[in-house]
Amino acid sequence: MKKIMKYIHLQNYQSLIDNSLLEMENAQIMKRIWDHDFTVWKNNPEEISNRLAWLEIAREMTSEIKEINNFVNELLIEGYKKVLLMGMGGSSLAPEVYRKTFGVKEGYLDLSILDSTDPEKVHSYARSISPQDTLFIVSTKSGGTIETLSFFKYFYTLLVDKLGEEEAGKRFILITDPGSSLIDLAQTYHFRKIFLNNPNLGGRYSALSHFGLVPAAMIGVDISLILERAQVMMQRCQPNIPYKENPAVFLGALLAEMAKNWRDKVTYLLTPDIQSFGDWVEQLIAESTGKEKKGILPVVKESLGDPMFYFKDRLFIVMSLPLAESSWMGRINNLILSGQPVIHLELQDYYDIGGQFFLWELATAIAGYRLEVNPFNQPNVEISKKITRQIIKKYSEGTPIDEPEPLVKRDEMIVYGDIEAYDPYEALRVFLSPCHPGDYIAIQAYVNPNRETECLLLRLCTVLRDSFQVATTVGYGPRFLHSTGQLHKGDAGNGYFIQFTSEPQIDIPIPDEIGSWKSQVSFGALIKFQALGDYYALQNGKRKIIRYHFENKVSVGLDRLIRSLQ
Repeated sequence: MKKIMKYIHLQNYQSLIDNSLLEMENAQIMKRIWDHDFTVWKNNPEEISNRLAWLEIAREMTSEIKEINNFVNELLIEGYKKVLLMGMGGSSLAPEVYRKTFGVKEGYLDLSILDSTDPEKVHSYARSISPQDTLFIVSTKSGGTIETLSFFKYFYTLLVDKLGEEEAGKRFILITDPGSSLIDLAQTYHFRKIFLNNPNLGGRYSALSHFGLVPAAMIGVDISLILERAQVMMQRCQPNIPYKENPAVFLGALLAEMAKNWRDKVTYLLTPDIQSFGDWVEQLIAESTGKEKKGILPVVKESLGDPMFYFKDRLFIVMSLPLAESSWMGRINNLILSGQPVIHLELQDYYDIGGQFFLWELATAIAGYRLEVNPFNQPNVEISKKITRQIIKKYSEGTPIDEPEPLVKRDEMIVYGDIEAYDPYEALRVFLSPCHPGDYIAIQAYVNPNRETECLLLRLCTVLRDSFQVATTVGYGPRFLHSTGQLHKGDAGNGYFIQFTSEPQIDIPIPDEIGSWKSQVSFGALIKFQALGDYYALQNGKRKIIRYHFENKVSVGLDRLIRSLQ
């Protein structure tokens, strides 16, 4: 534990954690987990027995290293310079961690990740790619992800126009599960390569499988060392390790027992060099625990504030490298002095990310056991998708779409919600007026995720947190639907959801058929319908939601809302 935890401040919760560890030790929970005993979580093996391969995947993937590295070398010899990964959720978040943490090693491929259906974002990638030296990764476990399939249709058709059919197919590879509907498609369109992943693990538990390691190798990450660090962590988490010294058991007990005692907002304070790990762990914890009216809310992008702004619903996880910038360590100490529970995990170098992937996967599975939920399913994720499919079907058939009536319109903002207000600014204050410490606010931004918008959204988060003393999160749509969307619909219902949509400055088509530009639905229409589908899904689930539609620049609208709150 000392090699992993720099310090642990549990305040008056130590006995609670100790009791939890003792109960698990008596029930031999770690042995049962390593034995793949589905009854740890539920009496039915469905979506458990076929979701446990992540326990050994780091060992299993060592036999794949040579094939992956040989493939990357082929690409480098042929002069490829860039790679665009098209995927959502578990297919995109781990590659993003690798890219943002390690950067690109000299001489390797520059990796970009597309997980937004915003037409301006898609168009920006279309403009920036060079078809001759760019490889495209279609990454999806099931093969049925609407966003990934739409990205493929668009970029394949674009490449056919520029290079012809024969050359277009050579620039695509597929990462998927055996039995995926996309395997036939990849063979039909002569994809360069198909990587078949172990099917017995869910997307959010796939960081150490082909989904994470193939793109990592392309940017020059030593994937053998990543797997080595993961296996070192595996050894530290074996059943024979005393439970008080087992980091996964400790973290799992910590997450669950704190949540059961109202500290269900686990707040990650990460140094900038490993910041993106927060986005990955956010999906892991939110989608694994947010169900059956329970849940742990991960808070991963919040700026560190004064202790006065934090209610007694927090657990703070600090993660850093040795000698990392410690300008905020003094403020973290203030959190400890104010009575907040804080633990500090220290990574020795970037490659310890491999161990952290495994550690948090196992800890989350253990937290699921303590919360009495299945950490491997996502029963509420399909709700938004189903409504979105119904809207698209109506739109394609020319049938009018049911849209909510606007509440108010002013300053190029249209507001939708079940409240009364005379302008957009009062609407936000009225909507949030019942919000109190212990609740949370989730910003859902179905807009172009550019740097200016990101800064304003994070600023809005800080203003809302300080104004209402509640945890505030932000996610881009439809990306967050594959991440925190499960928690939003499956937890106890104490969230306040602020949805932002915008009028795209440009729009681009999604081909109906691969290789043809005939199109019934554009990316602009798709992201609009995804936002509308989620709006109705939250409403139907009795969640509290308000929607702001920006008719002009998103940044202008956000700035006005921030000023009104200040």
